[in-house]
Amino acid sequence: MLATAVVTGMRRGELLALRWSEIDFARGRLVVLHSVAFIAGCGYVEDKPKAAAIICLLLSLVFLLTRGWWLVV
Repeated sequence: MLATAVVTGMRRGELLALRWSEIDFARGRLVVLHSVAFIAGCGYVEDKPKAAAIICLLLSLVFLLTRGWWLVV
């Protein structure tokens, strides 16, 4: 998650709400469709992001997410 945050510049709530189905590994991009927000008395709830976006991914991040995740463990 840290590598995705650094490379994409996504907000914390967007990262926490990111789903595997929103990442297109073949095209090297992801779509920001959801966000998570904290509401006092309710806890964490899913919300819409401040701005929906399509983010292009670096090949190194695509590799890390698909095959190389164990390199950073």
